[in-house]
Amino acid sequence: MLKELRINNYLLINNLTLDFSEGFTLITGETGAGKSVLIGAVMLLLGEKVDIKMLYNPEKKCVIEGIFNIEKLHLQSFFEEHELDYLPETIIRREMMPESARSRSFINDTPVTNSQLKLLGTQLIDIHSQHETLNINNPLTQLQMVDQYGTFEQQVATIRTLFLAIKKQKNALAEQTEHLQKILREQDFRQHALKELTDINIKQGEIEELEQNYQLISNADAVKIWLEKIYYTCTEQDLSIVEMLKNMKAEGEKFSANNEMLKQIIDRLHSTSIELADIANEAQQIGEQLNSDPEQLQRIETRLDSINRLMFKYHVQNTEQLFQLIHTYQTQVDSAAELEESVAELQRQISENESSWQQQALEIQKRRKSLLSEIEQQMTSLLRTLGMPDAQFTIHHESLTTPTEYGLDKIAFLFAANKGQKISDIRTVASGGELSRIMLSMKNLMGNTQLFPTMIFDEIDSGISGAVAVKAGELLKNMSKNKQIIVITHLPTIASFADRHLYVSKDSEDGATLISVRYLTHEERIKELAQMLSGDQTMQEAIKTATKLIETAANQLK
Repeated sequence: MLKELRINNYLLINNLTLDFSEGFTLITGETGAGKSVLIGAVMLLLGEKVDIKMLYNPEKKCVIEGIFNIEKLHLQSFFEEHELDYLPETIIRREMMPESARSRSFINDTPVTNSQLKLLGTQLIDIHSQHETLNINNPLTQLQMVDQYGTFEQQVATIRTLFLAIKKQKNALAEQTEHLQKILREQDFRQHALKELTDINIKQGEIEELEQNYQLISNADAVKIWLEKIYYTCTEQDLSIVEMLKNMKAEGEKFSANNEMLKQIIDRLHSTSIELADIANEAQQIGEQLNSDPEQLQRIETRLDSINRLMFKYHVQNTEQLFQLIHTYQTQVDSAAELEESVAELQRQISENESSWQQQALEIQKRRKSLLSEIEQQMTSLLRTLGMPDAQFTIHHESLTTPTEYGLDKIAFLFAANKGQKISDIRTVASGGELSRIMLSMKNLMGNTQLFPTMIFDEIDSGISGAVAVKAGELLKNMSKNKQIIVITHLPTIASFADRHLYVSKDSEDGATLISVRYLTHEERIKELAQMLSGDQTMQEAIKTATKLIETAANQLK
């Protein structure tokens, strides 16, 4: 339960600390005094969206802190799962930074995400805001109420997560299928081109080698004469170049023994003669192998023509570009195969997930349907207790063929307030006061099955008065025996059932308007109820009535 609430620099609250206890706590005050500001602070503490306008002083940060007793809530697994320190008295803190919409959240001084904060909050407090009564007209809200009563929200959350995952997978499948179809439309061309390009089996540098060989063989006779001339000049003529170098070397050796410069020249003559002899021998070998071969020339021409034709056909300038094109086509062909496998795997996963979803959704449907009669009976009984003796409440169920985020069910709350009245959808027949009683009754049912220890009602009494208000007060008081109940009300009849009474007022301080909150003494409480009854705390008749209301409320529940 909520033990303490600390609010600093929030809306019209500068600094406030409130202690809470078990039972029924009431919050009253003049219209516009800021009662709902307290509820807003609690909602913010549990993950509600922040707004820079919430800061009382825009130059200071806003801090809202709550201390919760969670000893009996079996939440250790939540803290272990999220790697948080578990403490029987857990502190939740929310901070809003000045001049921005940023906020920071902490559980027992450990930073947490807003989603973690909300997840814990749903297990601590159920808040009924002023606008939630209208939400009961929403079929999805009605379905969620049934789920809360049956305590299988987690199973619904599981199929919802799976439904959204399937939706995401189907979107991915559509994208991949479209991409695959685009690839496959050009796949025949790529495969044909790839076969044509790979069948020719071109080698790196082959064109350059073929062109060199073609040039050499086509000029074989002239080249051969040139090579023979080299060989003859260097080694075979009477006074060959090699021989001349040898002679010069021998002549120089006579007077180079002690002269380093001459020795270097002799060494270079020797090296040159060896190099020329080697050149001559290589020229001889090439010349002997070189022949004018028309058939070889034809083979080279044919090969070059084949390669050049492909290069022209596929708009490439050299073998490097040709190899890159082959690589590109091969990659595209391979990616198509991989994409086909990916599409098939995605289809398999979707089918498997849909089967799992269907099985879980049908199980949830079975559980939902099994609860409807029980809810109908209890709701009808509660509504009759709340001043509608002829009330009828039923739940229409429709099995859906098209899956939805929340399963295969559509329900509608049907209601008739009076005998002989046709039972119809509450959206069309329930008045504001009747909707309030329906919501209060439903909250009472959910409170009996849900583990959250605290329920907050912000003006659940809209549209009710008199004897109905007495019954509503009794119902809230009975609920407070098992849960901490905090109620904002304008009805003195409901107020008379409270254990503790908080009064909210607006005060001026140094030219600024601030909200102050304090617990009322017994005497102050009587005056506040008198004020609520007649608008005047000093009227003796109103004070007597207020005193009697409190005494009657106490006696009714003994």
